[in-house]
Formats: sequence, structure tokens, C-alpha cells
Amino acid sequence: MLGYTIDPTLIASLTDQQQLVTIVERGVTTLLVLHLVAAGLSLVTLLPVFLTCCIFHNAAWIISLIGAITTGIVSAVVFAADIALVLVARDEIQNAGFNGIAVDFGNGVWMVLAGLVVTWLAVVALSIKVCRCCGYGRKQDHYDPYYGGGY
Repeated sequence: MLGYTIDPTLIASLTDQQQLVTIVERGVTTLLVLHLVAAGLSLVTLLPVFLTCCIFHNAAWIISLIGAITTGIVSAVVFAADIALVLVARDEIQNAGFNGIAVDFGNGVWMVLAGLVVTWLAVVALSIKVCRCCGYGRKQDHYDPYYGGGY
């Protein structure tokens, strides 16, 4: 038990099928756990990024980039699942004829979207640093033992 409770009578009244109640409960619980995983990955990705700002070796930056890409993929899955959940719930409630219940995009969906955008911007910035593209780190006027630069 993860501490999330969903009213099974509401789901049963919307679908008129009792076996769907357990499927919906498991799906929503999985979605809520995915939110926690995405938040944890964001924290785990944030720490190496701060530490690599002081390290000039490329391996630490590559590890940060891999963590950021993993976080971006998990966040994208969570965002897609949130969108799908809201759209399916909205359609099911409208089709069932419940006039007093409305489902719309709340603050959680927008916060996941903001985190997703920031994560992918971090992936782009880390990719520029690791790949040394866009003119970043192409100075040849100093000796760099890690990248083979000359005087």
C-alpha cells in the first residue's frame, strides 16, 4: 500500500464494470509513483551538475548528461500519462452524464510541463558542453591535456 486511495464506487459508477476498478487503481497508483520517480531523478541529476561545474574532466559532464537525458525521458512519460489521464477522464465523465463533476488540467500538469522544459534545456546545455560545439571550448591558445589542445 502506497498511501494513495481512490474511491472505487466512483470508478464503478463511471464504467459500470467492477473489474476495471482494480485496473484503474493500479494505473493511477503507478502514475503517482512515476511522479515521485521523476522528482527523485531530477534531484539526483541536479547534484552532479553542481559538482561538475568545478571539474574540468569530461567524464563527469558525460555522467551528468546521461542523468539529465534519463530524467527528461521519465518526465516526458509522466507528462504524456498526465495528459492522457485528464483527457480520458474528461471524456468518460462527459459520456456518463455527470453534470456536477468537471475534469480539467490542474497545476500539477503545468508543473510537470515546466520541469520537462527545464530538463530538456539542461540536456541541450550539457550536450553543448560535452560535445564542445557551438564555439564552446574551441580556444587553441592554451595547453589542454584532456583534449589535446596545443599552445
